[in-house]
Amino acid sequence: MHIKSALSVIPVIFTALLIFSCSDNNTTTNQPTSDVLFTMDSISVWLSGSGSGNNSYTFQQATTAGRVKVEYTVQTNVDSVNSMAWVKDSSNGSIPHVVEQQYYWNVDSLVSYTMDIPAQPIHLRLEARLNVYGGSFSYYIRLKNIKVTKQ
Repeated sequence: MHIKSALSVIPVIFTALLIFSCSDNNTTTNQPTSDVLFTMDSISVWLSGSGSGNNSYTFQQATTAGRVKVEYTVQTNVDSVNSMAWVKDSSNGSIPHVVEQQYYWNVDSLVSYTMDIPAQPIHLRLEARLNVYGGSFSYYIRLKNIKVTKQ
């Protein structure tokens, strides 16, 4: 009989331990320092032979951010003899970087800058352009991993 009464007490002890182990969680979690406003895989132009092309994307959004960070990677295989590429970046922000950059050589580099937004909504236009002057080789310009975040 002694074992039977001990076995009946085990569920009571287990329930009491479960209740006493529950408590308010006072742990605070730090919020991220920046929020992603926009992401895009890529904007690109590919040409062979001769001609010109462009591709652009305009991002517009109202936000509480007074500053945003814009990041993307520029990749191109232009060679200055048969081709030329450029990136144009226009916005309603105060930006401390070159608004239009021309490329005459192979490039694979990260572009990153922060800008103040004096008026809402945020208006950002990214444009990739390419001129090809002949030849049988294919040329490209690509902006990839585009990301705009609140700062």
